[in-house]
Amino acid sequence: MSNRANTLVHAWMETPTQGVCELAHDWRARQQPPLRISGGAHMKLARVTDLSFGLESGYFVTRRGRIFFFLPRAPTRAGESAPPEAIYLAGDFNGWGDAIGREEWKLCPASLDRQPVLMWSGDAQPFLAHPSKRFKFVTQSGRWLEVPINSSSVTDENGNRNRVVDPDRSGLHLFSFTLSEPIDLTQSWRMYWQGGETDHSVPLRMGTFFHALKTDLPLGARIENGDTVFRLFAPRATSVELCLQETDEPDSPVSRYSLERCDEEDLGDASVWEITAAGNLHGWRY
Repeated sequence: MSNRANTLVHAWMETPTQGVCELAHDWRARQQPPLRISGGAHMKLARVTDLSFGLESGYFVTRRGRIFFFLPRAPTRAGESAPPEAIYLAGDFNGWGDAIGREEWKLCPASLDRQPVLMWSGDAQPFLAHPSKRFKFVTQSGRWLEVPINSSSVTDENGNRNRVVDPDRSGLHLFSFTLSEPIDLTQSWRMYWQGGETDHSVPLRMGTFFHALKTDLPLGARIENGDTVFRLFAPRATSVELCLQETDEPDSPVSRYSLERCDEEDLGDASVWEITAAGNLHGWRY
């Protein structure tokens, strides 16, 4: 597939400085895809590792046309006498259950990025076909291993969930990127695909790290040392305003105050805005 036919699909941050972007199709050119971040931020691109892609998909394909199916395995423990149960690769390409007990479909112990795995490898071409080939891992006793619900799995007409090999997205469609500075959460970021008549772009979404942000600082309105402290957790705010009203009467005046962001090193605490108002304001509306 030509690079011109490719484009950017998703981009998200996994930490304040690192993220992943997803292309519509595998990128097989030697040069990196023409991507940039809004605001002129410096970005360094690298391919997502085979291990990272394979942990979700169950397989990866190399540039030399080899396909590897694998599962993570626990290290062998001292004192174990019985060998672990054999696991086989089964799917549309070998009759599913017919693969059980056949040595040519057995996963073997191996190491991938220094992680212990069970692996099967072979020529990728028979698996890179349309319609996409479905597969699963099955034990010697006929127990089918659970398939995660993600973009690399499908449900058949009988309600069975299977993994699937996407011939156009074999792991070479994912790139990790690193920013020279932590991302400013108060800004709206986009990633651009440069080329053609116009630049295509997608929003840069915040990932797990953002949704895990929290603070142990007490929030809301609290009486502290005779004064009233107002705190709000707002990681993406550029400003916060407090409106105070002594009563709910229509002609009661409303006072407005700007909150300040906490000056803290912890990203969660730094997402808190606060202001201290003189006196005990119990019963006031805000």
